[in-house]
Amino acid sequence: MSDLSHLADRFKNRLGLNNHRPADGLSTYSQGATSAYGSYPQAPYPNYPGPSPPPFTAAYSQTGNYGAGYYPPFHSTPPPIPPRPNLPPPIPPRLPPVVPHRPPAVEPKAKSFAGAMYAPGHYPTPELPMYPLRKSSVLRPSSSSEFNSSILQNALNALGPSSTLYLPRGSSWKIHSPITLHEFQELATEGYPQEEADMAILDAEAECRPHVVYAISKSGVRIRNLIVEGGKEKHGWDKDGGVIIQLGGNAHNQVLDRCVVRNPRHWSCVQAFEGAYNVRITNNKIGPAGVGWDIEEFRWADGISYASSDGLVAGNLITDTTDGAIVLFNAPGTLVTSNTIVTHKRLGLGAINMVDHGVHDGNYGFTRVDHNTIVTAGTLLKIGIGQGCSVWGAQSKRQLIRGGTVINNLITRDLNHINGPDPDGTRKPQLGHGTIGYGYPVGADVAEWTCRDNESDANVLYSGDISSTLPGYLNASPGPFIHDRFGNAEGDEADMASLDLQKEFIVGKVWGLISIRPGESKVLAYDAGGLTLKLGESLQLHSIHLMFREDAEVCVFRPDTGHGGRNYLWEAGSSTRIDPKRPGFSNAVLKFTAEGGKLAIVDGRYPHDVFWDLTPHIPHDAPSLPSRRPNTPRLVVSSEVPYLTITSAAGDLLYASSYRIPRMFMYSVGKFIARPMPLSAGGTLVFTLSPQRQFLVAHTRAEVHSLHWPLDQQTFQVLGSVGDNETNGVNDTEAKLVFQGDGNLVIYTSDGRPTWSTGTAGDREATAIVFGLGSREEPFLELLNKAGARVWST
Repeated sequence: MSDLSHLADRFKNRLGLNNHRPADGLSTYSQGATSAYGSYPQAPYPNYPGPSPPPFTAAYSQTGNYGAGYYPPFHSTPPPIPPRPNLPPPIPPRLPPVVPHRPPAVEPKAKSFAGAMYAPGHYPTPELPMYPLRKSSVLRPSSSSEFNSSILQNALNALGPSSTLYLPRGSSWKIHSPITLHEFQELATEGYPQEEADMAILDAEAECRPHVVYAISKSGVRIRNLIVEGGKEKHGWDKDGGVIIQLGGNAHNQVLDRCVVRNPRHWSCVQAFEGAYNVRITNNKIGPAGVGWDIEEFRWADGISYASSDGLVAGNLITDTTDGAIVLFNAPGTLVTSNTIVTHKRLGLGAINMVDHGVHDGNYGFTRVDHNTIVTAGTLLKIGIGQGCSVWGAQSKRQLIRGGTVINNLITRDLNHINGPDPDGTRKPQLGHGTIGYGYPVGADVAEWTCRDNESDANVLYSGDISSTLPGYLNASPGPFIHDRFGNAEGDEADMASLDLQKEFIVGKVWGLISIRPGESKVLAYDAGGLTLKLGESLQLHSIHLMFREDAEVCVFRPDTGHGGRNYLWEAGSSTRIDPKRPGFSNAVLKFTAEGGKLAIVDGRYPHDVFWDLTPHIPHDAPSLPSRRPNTPRLVVSSEVPYLTITSAAGDLLYASSYRIPRMFMYSVGKFIARPMPLSAGGTLVFTLSPQRQFLVAHTRAEVHSLHWPLDQQTFQVLGSVGDNETNGVNDTEAKLVFQGDGNLVIYTSDGRPTWSTGTAGDREATAIVFGLGSREEPFLELLNKAGARVWST
């Protein structure tokens, strides 16, 4: 029997069954790995006061359950031989015919009904007759010197209420002081001409302030078929000026129709003051107004500033206003429809603004912005239809607005829409060169709100520099439909149950959007679900492009302007992982997923068909949190290293194109940096600060979303640590790891006392820290100086 046992041992030795295998089953981190990572001898630290910090020491053992189950069990005896069957196997049943899987049929896109329903100047106004009110007169001065505001005002006073004063066609009037209308009084060009050359013009002189036409608290007034020139281009900005035409107040049934109103010397062309109802502003040409923010700050101006109730703003063509084209100060019950807004030569802040809490305490009840067209013809428009106070400017306190409706509006770059809608959709597009920052942004401070069936043409260019908000905050990258569900603090979250938003909306921060500036941004940010790139598409930043190349490579390059080529700065290696002959390859997209914030290459038709996952360690679904705050990762693309980063909602670094990080950052206990290992090794390295004031690196093969102390030894295997030697009984959950401005990497206690340092200030000043893979060439932790030379490492 002993001879048989000896032969069996020899047989098992030849098969390697008697070789020692570590209990954890992870050969990469067995005892043999020591030579692979090298040893780290003690080095002097002349600039660190006190004792030298300890070397980066191994802190793991071969015991425990970490990684158990990676190798199959080995049997001590051969398996039994199955008995020979006595009967032939039964005939298998006939299988049903195989039906090939076909993608769902794509339904043809329904005809669009978004945008203005009437061409500018053609909105129906049957309530406006082509005959005068009860009394009328045509004002014909006897000499050219009498075409002035004094003669005009005297004629209006002589007629009194319920009258019409006509001005001769083509006449020009010098306005030295504001023209004041009486109740139910009409001022118009004789014959109500449609062409500007035939209209009478009220031309403001330099001393005319604050208005050109004043009708506040005058019910029933009508201003029709006139040109009202504010005079800014001739007389300049006037700090004591006001609006060109002032309506509203304690009044009703006021009309401004088929007029040209332009060049205010102060903040707006037309104002409908609160307190009034049924103020109708229709079929006018308004603008230009003000100076763009890119030329001079705080000299911008509105087109229509509207605060009255139950009114109508329709059929207007508003061009090159530099603040808001139409600003709704709540204006409950008002319909804003069939307006065409164009940014052509002057930078505009907003097209239609629903961003003010005053003057009705945020009451937008039954305020409807319906079927309007916004044309980005030739410059930057920062915001299309802004919804929420925080969308416009950063708020010191939260102010809710309620009750608004935004439906069937259109944003386009097609210049044909300036002349009205395309009823049969057959016009060949004529595209302008304008861009827009955010199309229909919705803040977290709106409730009982509807935003549906709005469109953004595929030809619209969304761009702008969002980096000016740093380091305070970073907005989502420009785009058409972005909703800030979370606000800027705990308790600011959106009341989702009261919102009716179209399915195109993605989640993203939209806070103080007028800070966006023209040009390419140095940084772009995407929340979960916010980025999809097809093969060949790219993101263009200040000096680099992030591209999903035609061969499925995810890469960053700098255009070689001299030779028209590309200087590649980083590649993810995805092209070597995906077979271009794989079915569905032509539909591949790079997607930052909405579910958990993973970055993966998927089939665009079937997003759950993953070609390659760049972030296998990020969970597919974001973990549930007790707070309603965002809990999904965020993708940031930068023109500087690291070019691409993914951070968790808690601020942990989950993925990066480079793990080289500059100075001035801090990590507290529980915060971590995750770095996926090469596929040959597998798993993820996690760098973190423990409550024992030790900065350590651990390996895991599990998905990583948060850390809990003590670390689960079945999930994490600690590979090494640096820090305080005195760890017995230490549980400092408020400790900090700080990479200081002087280049020193320091661990501080909760009371601010340094317990460990790299001593890399002064002559050894470090400027960057690198979190490596643990090889001799790339240690787990190293500090580099400005020249890129290593000044400290584990």
